[in-house]
Amino acid sequence: MQRFPFIITLGAALLGYIAGELLVTDPLVEAWIELHTPFASIIVPICGALVVAAAGKWLSRGPTAGKV
Repeated sequence: MQRFPFIITLGAALLGYIAGELLVTDPLVEAWIELHTPFASIIVPICGALVVAAAGKWLSRGPTAGKV
């Protein structure tokens, strides 16, 4: 992981993508989402990947990353 740190970011992005897919394919909300936002099955997983990767990068900056 020290040699190839981008693998950690890719893994985090993959987890965010899978979480986004699970969100839009949940049987309780899938029909509603497809009716109201037809492209959500593409957009939500991509946004999930970006948010998780960005949060990981932000949190990895060091101990002063979250302080205001």
